[in-house]
Amino acid sequence: MWLFARKKAGNIAKKKKGLSSLEFVISILIFMLLFAAFIDIVVIGVKFGASTQAVQHVTRIVGVQGGMLSSAPTGYPGGATSYNTGSQVDNQVTNMLSKAGIKEGDYSIKVGGSPITSGVAYDYMDDIDVTMRVNYKWEMLSMMLPGEFDFYLTNNRSTVSEFRYRYDSW
Repeated sequence: MWLFARKKAGNIAKKKKGLSSLEFVISILIFMLLFAAFIDIVVIGVKFGASTQAVQHVTRIVGVQGGMLSSAPTGYPGGATSYNTGSQVDNQVTNMLSKAGIKEGDYSIKVGGSPITSGVAYDYMDDIDVTMRVNYKWEMLSMMLPGEFDFYLTNNRSTVSEFRYRYDSW
């Protein structure tokens, strides 16, 4: 079979019959691959932008609150109405990312190495690292090429805690 195809391709090249059709088909295939890659890169950009906004949102809240607990700490300015719990922020992030097409199981957020809902507290001027990892599949390109193209995007942000838990003991 392979020899037959090679022989036939050699005959086409010698006679120059149908060569422009072959070039046209190959050009269309290359164009389709490039177009699929371009679409995937645009989708990656949208997802990266959404994940960047989500990480910045979490980092800002964690820095101002001095972490993320399941309830407001004593002495927090504004009390429980001003405090964002880990589950509230997780719901906010889920809503932000769902608008960009990122499903709930496709990402993870860690505050200081712990999950966002685990309840972490940082005292005044402690360093806090927030990391988000978003799984991504090259959907268009993987339809045209064999194999799975699964990758992940990572966003890292750092901040310092602005809240003093024991305000009376400076």
